[in-house]
Amino acid sequence: LLIKETAERKLLNSSRVYNGLQNYYKLNYKDVLKALKEHDLAVEFFSIPSDSGDVYYALCLKKSYDGPHVIRICDSSQLPLSVNYEMGFLYSLFICIWEPIKEELVDVENIFFAPYGKIHSIGIEYASGMEKYNIYRLSSTRELIDINENNKSDCINDLTSILYGGIDYENQNVSYSVFSSGYKSADESNRDLSI
Repeated sequence: LLIKETAERKLLNSSRVYNGLQNYYKLNYKDVLKALKEHDLAVEFFSIPSDSGDVYYALCLKKSYDGPHVIRICDSSQLPLSVNYEMGFLYSLFICIWEPIKEELVDVENIFFAPYGKIHSIGIEYASGMEKYNIYRLSSTRELIDINENNKSDCINDLTSILYGGIDYENQNVSYSVFSSGYKSADESNRDLSI
């Protein structure tokens, strides 16, 4: 009976994970649009192969848009690749990546972007001229939906970890306080654990 219950529990947990992944991949630009705030810009980079190499594009989305704007950025051969972030390199990043979408940057405070291809290995958020923006690198602009949902949900009740602080590994007979439950104050939820 215990083996059957364990197997059923594993199957249910696997189904939840699978359903969560299925729902995640069903998300589209309309869902991202709902997650954006007034002064936000979501940028998803992608490339299309051509005879001369990949051509990079940006899908730009603002709260006020009916749909994403597609803007050609550059050819892959034009991407500045360097590990040395000198001023000339940072300026060339701006010219190559951000200047083509400068009209999209009007009235923007926060830029959420998902790099693609060679752009993954370039710190485009450090480009010259981008200092006035709050720029966030994401693996996908779908993460904006997760971020907003997590901020709205009361996930504190699902906590399954404990944080220990000030551990003295040298002392064998020490009592530690553990903050272990939801919204209770530290005084209400502390308990001593002898280690």
